[in-house]
Amino acid sequence: MLVGQNSKVLTLNEAAADLFIMPSEEVVGQRWAGLDANATLKRWRTLLNGLQIGNSHAYDTELETGRDYLRPVSVTISKITDANTLITLRDLIIPELRRGERRMLERESGIGSWTYHRVDRSITASATCRALLGLPEGNLAGESIGELLQDKMATEDFLRLAEIASALLKSPGQQSAEFVVESSSQTHLLAFTCESVGNEFNVNHLFGTVRKSEVTNPKGEIGQDKFAELAAFSLQRAKDLIFWTRPDGSVRYANSAVERVLGYSPQEVSTLLVRDFAPRFTEEAKASFWEELRTEKYLELDYEIVNKQGDTIVITSVVNYIRFGKEEFACSISRDITAKRQEEKRQRLIEFTVDQTEEMIIWGKPDGSIYSVNQAFTDQTGYTSADAKKILTSDLYDTSNPAQQVSWEELRSTKVIVRETLLRRKENDGLPVRMKINYLNYEGEELACIYLYDISTEVEKERLLRLSKVALDTAVDCILWLDEDLQIQYANETLRKVLPERLVKNIIGLPLAKVLPTVDLNLIAPGGTQDFTLQKADGSEIQMNLTVAQLKHDGHNYFVLTARDFSIHAQEREELESAYTEIEFMRDRLRDENLTLRQENDTKYNVNNIITVSKKYQKILTQVGQVADVNTTVLITGETGTGKELLARAVHQLSAREDFPLIKVNCAALPESLIESELFGHEKGAFTGAINRKKGRFEMADRGTIFLDEIGELPLDLQSKLLRVLQEDEFTRVGGEETIKVDVRLIAATNRDLQQMVREGKFREDLYYRLNVFPIHNLPLRDRPDDIPVLIEYFTQKYAKRQGKTIRKIGSAGIKRLQNYSFPGNIRELENIIERSVVLCQSDTLSIEFIRPRKAVASGGEVFLSFEEMQRKYIIDALKMTGGRITGPQGAGVLLDLNDRTLLSKIRKLKIEKKEYLV
Repeated sequence: MLVGQNSKVLTLNEAAADLFIMPSEEVVGQRWAGLDANATLKRWRTLLNGLQIGNSHAYDTELETGRDYLRPVSVTISKITDANTLITLRDLIIPELRRGERRMLERESGIGSWTYHRVDRSITASATCRALLGLPEGNLAGESIGELLQDKMATEDFLRLAEIASALLKSPGQQSAEFVVESSSQTHLLAFTCESVGNEFNVNHLFGTVRKSEVTNPKGEIGQDKFAELAAFSLQRAKDLIFWTRPDGSVRYANSAVERVLGYSPQEVSTLLVRDFAPRFTEEAKASFWEELRTEKYLELDYEIVNKQGDTIVITSVVNYIRFGKEEFACSISRDITAKRQEEKRQRLIEFTVDQTEEMIIWGKPDGSIYSVNQAFTDQTGYTSADAKKILTSDLYDTSNPAQQVSWEELRSTKVIVRETLLRRKENDGLPVRMKINYLNYEGEELACIYLYDISTEVEKERLLRLSKVALDTAVDCILWLDEDLQIQYANETLRKVLPERLVKNIIGLPLAKVLPTVDLNLIAPGGTQDFTLQKADGSEIQMNLTVAQLKHDGHNYFVLTARDFSIHAQEREELESAYTEIEFMRDRLRDENLTLRQENDTKYNVNNIITVSKKYQKILTQVGQVADVNTTVLITGETGTGKELLARAVHQLSAREDFPLIKVNCAALPESLIESELFGHEKGAFTGAINRKKGRFEMADRGTIFLDEIGELPLDLQSKLLRVLQEDEFTRVGGEETIKVDVRLIAATNRDLQQMVREGKFREDLYYRLNVFPIHNLPLRDRPDDIPVLIEYFTQKYAKRQGKTIRKIGSAGIKRLQNYSFPGNIRELENIIERSVVLCQSDTLSIEFIRPRKAVASGGEVFLSFEEMQRKYIIDALKMTGGRITGPQGAGVLLDLNDRTLLSKIRKLKIEKKEYLV
């Protein structure tokens, strides 16, 4: 309606006339102050005078209607000209009625409503909607609503709600879904409906409803018909992985958490078998699992599952056995503990690293007590962890020195403090350490993390450097250090005292030619020497002798020049040269004498307990002397019992490696499964029973010698690894990755024909040639009969002394019998014979009566065997023919026409071993 300057109504529309409930012509001409029940002419004029053209003023008032009652309206007054004012009226009765009706409907139905305006991104929610969602009063921006709902909903539910809203904002449509919303007092399952409206270009408005999804009875309790639905809902919304499986491995049910973690859709989950996502459940494992579950009814276990993308997830499960009718189910309630396991592994790694570090670490409290220490601290101080907790940190170092004192106020302020002090160990000896203290606030508790670095080496180096400087400065000789450009980098005090002051003041960096102009620069080279004249500060000259050495440091070359007063020391030099000449003569003479002694030692009758007078055997000892001083691989062959190990020890003890260990390995005495571990060592956990890291024999023999006895018994697969060690001087422990370098000299021994084994494919040809660099064949005892009397005497005295007997003579008849005996067991057999004879001897004369003499058959040079030895050989041949079978119709007893018990008795009596007939 339009009002003039005198406040009279000039014109109005039909809607305004309806508000007055009178025809428009009755309203026109009336004053606005008369129509507004709360206005006066004075107030109207005051309002108009305060308005500027283009401005407006709004207020609520009541209209005088044609039916004599007041009608509430909202009035907006806008001044359009100096004379005319536009008044807009808005009825307040009908909107309020509509809002009341909506509130009544929401209250009765329990359904809340909401709207979202895309333009200003605001959300309007009814009181019921706010109550269900737990939202505050007033209009809220969409972002604020999102933040509020995100705190009240599960992450997956919130993301699904956001996905629905995003889809409806792209194109008009309608969707509905159920979500769980948690308030401070209760949890609701709410049903959401959402609809979007817009035109063909964009969506500009969303609206919808919210209501409770539960169906309740009059008392507010869930009805019995909804318990199944509630149970299904609870399982589906649980954060734990819940799935039921059958004995055949199929999945009967899986909740949404399983779908989310495994990354499968509900349809895909329904087709899965347990082994599809739990690889450890093979058919065998599945049968074992169900057998245990049926017995125990309840299991707790941790295992790994694999999601659709192939990622491994660790879960902990509680499995219950359920029998429903005739069907069996394993009900598993599981939780993803992958992150927890990784954190535990990380924590164990941190603890392991802290204990393995070389630095000592102490965690101290503000009261001075010790919270904990690492392994390095206990190892280096002698305190145990329990000891450390009984002392104070101040007890560990000297606090009387103010420069070494530390306060917690300073530590809290600076966070890091570094000091050098003397650490008091348990035995009261001091260890120089650098102490770095870090301030920590761990879970609300203040701690000082103290790192202690052993600087005893640094202190010693500094002491040696100071001593070196004193030695250089007090030396009689003049000493200079030059860089590659022959510029002076150091001059000792002896030289500085001789030179003029003008040169001494800035001598560092000066060219050598400027300080010592008479020196020939062309002779400044490693090993160079020359005589030159030095002019002293007082003008006098002295004759100097200069020697040059080279030093490399940090990638740079330096020349060290030493100059000595030649005029004063000329006589001393002559005397030294004369003495040096004499020393050279004596050294050469000593070398010749030493060589002679070594050659005599090579042929001596007793080398490392090798007793011999045989000229044949002296050749072997000569070979030992020849090969001892070089690192050549030695292969010692010969029959069993000939003393191959003694030859190996002699080679080692006569070599430069004598001060380092000789490690012996009997390849025939070790099981095949353990040989590799024994030779090369193993890492912790490399195989069952490997509870600790173990060094191998090669690693133990570093810088020394390793003796591989019975090398022919080494399995083929290990022969290649041994060859690699011999060629490259490196190997890897079993189960390890680190390559270990060693410096080992190898001596091998065997009583087998390695060449024949190579032809039969039982020994690697390349390894044979690598071992057979310097072969030494040890003679059997029958080929050195001259040694038998000497050995008899040696063994007689050895065992007589051990048994407390005095034997002065040995029967000559016994010696002759032994000299005619072939000794298949060689020296070991002879030693056993003498030991038995000494045991039986009752006088001071040793009698050897029980050996049957035998003589060599002239034809073919073969040894004539005794009846017992012939039996032994015949039984071994029979066992070889039967493949080692002793009893039964295919056994050696049938071939020999002997009773099985009789044959077994003879095998034991003749000491026949399996390795003699099983090849």
